[in-house]
Amino acid sequence: MLNSRALLTLCAVLSLTLIPLGCSDDVTDTDTDIPADSGDPNDSGNPNDSGTPDATPDDSGTPDADADDSGNPDADTGPTNPTEPVEDPDRFACAGEYQLICDEVCTSPKVDPDNCGGCGNVCGENEACSGGFCMQECRPGENICDRACVDFQTDNNNCGGCGIACGEGEGCVESACVPALTFDEPDFCAGGGPPIRFDEVDGDLCAGDVAEETFRWAMCTCSDSRFTAGLTTDAFDSREGPYLPGSLGGSVGSNGDFNTNSFVDIGGSVWLGPNGSMGFNAAQNTIRGELHVGGPDATSSALTTVNEDAFIARSIGGSIAIEKRLTIPQSGIIGGGVSYNDLVRAPVSVPDPCGCAEDERVPVEALVAQRSTFNDNDVIGLQPNALMGSNYNRLELPCGQYYLDGISVGGELVIHATGRTALFIGGDVDAGRLVIKAAPDAELDVFIDGAINASGMELGSANYPANTRFYISGERLQITSDVLVGGFIYAYPGRIQIVDNVEIFGGLFANEIQITAPVAIHYDRQVQRSGDVCEIPVVDPDPDPDPADPNPDAGDTDPDPDAGDTDPNPDAGDTDPEPEPVCSSLDEACSSSGDCCAPLSCEEGFCGTASCRTTTQPCVYNSDCCSGMCARSGDSGICIVG
Repeated sequence: MLNSRALLTLCAVLSLTLIPLGCSDDVTDTDTDIPADSGDPNDSGNPNDSGTPDATPDDSGTPDADADDSGNPDADTGPTNPTEPVEDPDRFACAGEYQLICDEVCTSPKVDPDNCGGCGNVCGENEACSGGFCMQECRPGENICDRACVDFQTDNNNCGGCGIACGEGEGCVESACVPALTFDEPDFCAGGGPPIRFDEVDGDLCAGDVAEETFRWAMCTCSDSRFTAGLTTDAFDSREGPYLPGSLGGSVGSNGDFNTNSFVDIGGSVWLGPNGSMGFNAAQNTIRGELHVGGPDATSSALTTVNEDAFIARSIGGSIAIEKRLTIPQSGIIGGGVSYNDLVRAPVSVPDPCGCAEDERVPVEALVAQRSTFNDNDVIGLQPNALMGSNYNRLELPCGQYYLDGISVGGELVIHATGRTALFIGGDVDAGRLVIKAAPDAELDVFIDGAINASGMELGSANYPANTRFYISGERLQITSDVLVGGFIYAYPGRIQIVDNVEIFGGLFANEIQITAPVAIHYDRQVQRSGDVCEIPVVDPDPDPDPADPNPDAGDTDPDPDAGDTDPNPDAGDTDPEPEPVCSSLDEACSSSGDCCAPLSCEEGFCGTASCRTTTQPCVYNSDCCSGMCARSGDSGICIVG
């Protein structure tokens, strides 16, 4: 949830009232080792349940796996589709990641020229609102129409030129209005639609939480990181404005080695797990955060500078300058070319930074398989084979969860989401060119159990990457100069190959990443707040009518939900004697960096993506400053006291 520091930033500096994601009342569940009920009438949030239908009136805790029951005494009919309405849609009518209320109307300050970046900030006649700033020029590929930046290639209201609107049943593809698959918005899309949940697959699983936990890094790899060309990472906060250079953040993690033979500039920290064969082996690096090496060695053939602390599990040598503290065990070896400001001899343990163990991976295949039969397709009339050899080159999706068998389309294909939407694809995606976007006030999660084969791609938007996430199980994803990445990409068990000089707005997670051309990754810190939306409560469409069950399942506080489960102590309030440690996310309170989820660090009592800057130090965004306040003038700014 947004804490006082974040609210101070938005309210005091921008002088506006933000309706934050997740500002709902907490949902109570006395069973403390199980997340609060998702609203499914059969306790599908129980991580210990077997997944079989309820068979007895005593609520054994096992969720319905099918759409309806077979007449058992505990006769929940169960939902027939995965998406149900939010509890109070009016309350969350302004719940998008980039929305706020101005004059009692919900708007997107990213694109609204009359409320650009904040309520009442009006762009001039020859300006356009782009990413929350009034600009006289738009990003490459966009044009100004009616004080907005639009893409003539894909904008339905400005297709090929300003004011050229496509008719009903049409959509804009390559600057021409063509037949499109369009659908009426379901009733449950009020307020943008409820959070995307996958409770049937893995307990209380929400898409926002998955994104927040998976994409903490600008780049994270399960195997070795080896670069034959340069890598640069930094960060921005798309909630506060478009990308501008100079903001710290954009950490890199690897469960294997970090091996470079060209210049690398990391705007955040570098974390390497304990299982690599070489550890950190660099030619020349600038690391603007911390260096954590759990492997055998840390060395650099040319000067590597670490602006913050370094934690080395075994030995460090070569030419490395640590501007603050070096922590290394008593038995650790420090080479003569290593300098530091302070030395601490203490044990160092660096866990694997990337969630690559079987129980940590995003279950792409399982999610797609489950949604092949349990989805919202029937609600809007979408056929699973709608884009298999069809004549449609555009798909407009409202909020909800939808499934396609695969995609095979000649020419360009545009997929556009207008609400909280998830798309599951059970095969390869083949298109001449692929464009997948979400509206500024929407969010889109795409799960592909297959590979993408396209001559060019536009994945998301550089102005708001955090609202578009891609999870791909295919063997390989190649990023070339014909690919624009404005989102976050997860590729497992496959690899990502970057063969051209590209800029990526968002972040990458893969089993393996191969970089053979210079790459710049601009990490969007907003993704670390994606889980806030998961706290929006959901309506139970069919509360348990069984009078013999004193605790029906709709968000209840069931005193014994786990009877018959594998929980060794189901009736003792389920207080796990050895609960999993819970780390703090972005903007949450902390007392030390050990409280924060890696690679976040504790600064001024709150977890941040990089060391915050103090009074009079340079800044780009309010979130750069420990005070949460950056006073900007033109292209520069300084932190001021809150």
